[in-house]
Amino acid sequence: MDSNITNRNNVRELNLDLRLDKPFSIPSSLFTCESLTKLELCASRAIRIPKSLSFPKLKSLILIGIQFTEDDGWNEKHFSNFPVLENLILKECTWHGMNKFCILTPVLKVLEFLNSDLKKDGLQDCDLKIHAPNLVSLSQVGGVAKDYDLSSFVKLDRAEICFYKYDGEERIGLGAAVSKFFLALSHVRSLEISTFVLETVLAADDFVNVLPTFLNMNNLDLILGPASDELIFAFIKAAPNLKRLQCGDEVLWSDDAGRVFDETQELFRHLQSVGFEGFVGNPRELRWVKFILKNAKSLETVNILDMEITIPKTKM
Repeated sequence: MDSNITNRNNVRELNLDLRLDKPFSIPSSLFTCESLTKLELCASRAIRIPKSLSFPKLKSLILIGIQFTEDDGWNEKHFSNFPVLENLILKECTWHGMNKFCILTPVLKVLEFLNSDLKKDGLQDCDLKIHAPNLVSLSQVGGVAKDYDLSSFVKLDRAEICFYKYDGEERIGLGAAVSKFFLALSHVRSLEISTFVLETVLAADDFVNVLPTFLNMNNLDLILGPASDELIFAFIKAAPNLKRLQCGDEVLWSDDAGRVFDETQELFRHLQSVGFEGFVGNPRELRWVKFILKNAKSLETVNILDMEITIPKTKM
């Protein structure tokens, strides 16, 4: 493959599928292309990426199946040479053997860590450093990093969080790392969070004190339950300006009959819309519906099993 073709022909978008069985080093000239604005690279673990990367015009980068290693220099160098990068998607990638992984991209707007494999992706042994003050959208589907060094994402509009399930000693001490992670999300406006996995991650910690205050959060989606009332209340109390609450399938399916609802605060004073997916009418679900109807003075709509109920204006 003559990688200089990309420079000679002013190629702007490039999609490469290099899932090979034998080791292969990508020519360095491909990673110094001045014309590329979008690059998608799907590779196997046998692919080696040069230590020096430079894409002065690249705005979108999708890496699939890349195995990041300490030897390749990903600890401080690579993403610092992407001055206009706005979209970065890391899908089915691994970080085994990495002590630190850095993403230093001041204009980055969209960042996604996506790993559907139930096996660990290696982040649990890695310090993750992200400097992206203009980030608007963040997706984290995978492991919890060993530690986080994150800039404050003051422009963050939406975040999707789904951590792996950790068992036994694996989850001890993860609360401190997760706390740093959520602190960086404190400006988010819309949050989708997997509650069951988060609860297993924080089982050895006080998750109520892990969450910051989300003053800008208007929308909260709780998915992939079940979840305890304590965790649900922790998120609701952390979002005092919440306007929309959505509980996904199975979030309220577990038996939590002994919970005493906390009505000492106006937890739902701004809530306008609430939805329950997979509603089966068990006692716990009914208790939540009654509790919200009683305390959400600004409530306008309730959606149960895709059946929308409009609250009369006299309710407000």
